[in-house]
Amino acid sequence: MTLNSRVPGMRSHRAATQPGALPPRAVGRIIGSVVFLAAAAMTAPRAWSTPPLALTVAQANEVVARASHGAAHVVEVFPGPDGLVGAIVAGRSASRGIVWLTPHGEAVFSGGVLRDRDGRDLTRTAMRSRGMLLAPAAVWAQAGDPGHRGILLGRSGPLVTVLFDPDGADCRELYDALSPAVASGRVRVRYLLVGMLTPGSAARAASILAAARPAEALAINEATYDAGRAAGGFPITATPGVSYLRAVAANNALFAHAGASGTPATYYCTRASRMAMVMFGVPRDIPAFLAQADPSGIACGERW
Repeated sequence: MTLNSRVPGMRSHRAATQPGALPPRAVGRIIGSVVFLAAAAMTAPRAWSTPPLALTVAQANEVVARASHGAAHVVEVFPGPDGLVGAIVAGRSASRGIVWLTPHGEAVFSGGVLRDRDGRDLTRTAMRSRGMLLAPAAVWAQAGDPGHRGILLGRSGPLVTVLFDPDGADCRELYDALSPAVASGRVRVRYLLVGMLTPGSAARAASILAAARPAEALAINEATYDAGRAAGGFPITATPGVSYLRAVAANNALFAHAGASGTPATYYCTRASRMAMVMFGVPRDIPAFLAQADPSGIACGERW
């Protein structure tokens, strides 16, 4: 499922949030996937007779604050491509993202994908270079931390890590698709439960982790998934425990810092390049997908 966001009080076209755009439920909630005008009115196209301005933080902040109705402010600016100005913005929750301003501060672009002519995602590249976005290898490494309380299924085969929402329809589809391979020893799956999609997702995820046998609880959740309500079937515990809620919160933070566009997000070590990669959604060909995964995972720093 893809997560979308928009600016409070501002009309926008709904569009799928791309990896590397603003993190879901964070700054992505502040500025929607739209080019919006910051000027109070523009009665006619303007011909620039002077060189593009190098916007200062104060100038960029004035533009972003007006365009977002005060919901975001600029903390840093940097040179962008072809005269654009990149700006790191923060919202009321202190979460950060990157937007792009035209050189004279007349418009701001956020969301979607801004690519250079070689196809590189400029927002994602800028976020990684400034430590705002984790590369797949970093997500892979952090996923093994015990604080995430990953649920490991399978005895043998390559290890894949899935950021997984117990209320997600696509997550349920991926779980079912991987189950035969898990049972036959062709893959191990480490599920990191997040709570992103529904008001009850986080509580359900914590309840599954708090169960005496979390792997069985997850199986029950998927076997009794209610497609009509778009909700997992495992009952929500009234008080799942602080440590389990913290684990879900840590997984949510990892999801946001990874710049994931939705769940499920599957991280794996490739056999060919020995690099960590990420895949969103459900692969059409499970055997072909598993054939890409490195059985050892050592090159990607596999650990439990």
